[in-house]
Amino acid sequence: MRLQHISYLCVKVIAIVIFLLGLNHLMNLIQYSIPSYMQIIDHLSFFEAFLMVGFPACFLIVVSIILWFSANRLSVYLIPKAEPTEESADTSGVKQLEGYILAIIGLLLVVFSLTTIIRMLLTYTVFSTEQGFAVTNQIQLYSIVEQGLRFIIGLVLLVKAEGFARLLRKIRTLGVKEQY
Repeated sequence: MRLQHISYLCVKVIAIVIFLLGLNHLMNLIQYSIPSYMQIIDHLSFFEAFLMVGFPACFLIVVSIILWFSANRLSVYLIPKAEPTEESADTSGVKQLEGYILAIIGLLLVVFSLTTIIRMLLTYTVFSTEQGFAVTNQIQLYSIVEQGLRFIIGLVLLVKAEGFARLLRKIRTLGVKEQY
């Protein structure tokens, strides 16, 4: 089986996992979180509470559907381009697989961190209309910065996966003499 076929199947499996994760979050939000928010915050409608905590779950579902239908194009993009070298086919396949795995990790980081960033921003927006916008806790600020860094790292891994794979291979062989 070629790496492109494996990539296609992995993107489809990731789409299914993200869809089920989004559906699970949505059901938990409808059952538990939204009634809790409506009891805590006065004058909060069901729509506002759903927008605040349910939109990220819906975003996960939409991303999973996009991944499902664009799996073929995305799988071609995730596989690093083969460089013409004099190495064996086995070594070349392993090198491509390293870059592909880093790209998949980057894709997962981007999707999950973006969903969390959306949830945090919507929560702060609703709280800001009720109480005036202020990050009352440094932990809230640190959480936003953390998710932003995860998003940036995931985006860099997604776009430059082959370069990072090459860097990791160089670090791994640093100081090791080649034996002929």
